Amino acid sequence: MAKALQLVANRVQRRRAGRVVVGGRTIPAETVLKAVAIVVTALLVVISVTWLLLLTQPATLSEALFEAVSAFATSGFTLGLTPHLNLFGRLLIALTMFWGRLGALTVVVALARPTRPAAIQFPEEQILIG
Repeated sequence: MAKALQLVANRVQRRRAGRVVVGGRTIPAETVLKAVAIVVTALLVVISVTWLLLLTQPATLSEALFEAVSAFATSGFTLGLTPHLNLFGRLLIALTMFWGRLGALTVVVALARPTRPAAIQFPEEQILIG
């Protein structure tokens, strides 16, 4: 995931000197990176849940993907697969619904280890390049 964020950050940096403009307003790079982190995390969760459902349940790809997306979006839709899931599948769907309700970034931040601030911080400097 970190590599994907780096690639998107590099792309943003190359375009318009790091500025994203939408509707005549500039969106800060930090906000863009948060949005990318949310999308990438959500995709990873949905893909992982779909894969686990396919491995452990008698379901087709379309059924498993629909159930995973529906659970993450907490929409309440189903193709009728949920009542036929075993305990692992039901727990997986329930955790996916919980994760989707809280939000991908909230869960990632809650699970991440807190980092200690550096004992020494050096001042930032703008240097002339080129």
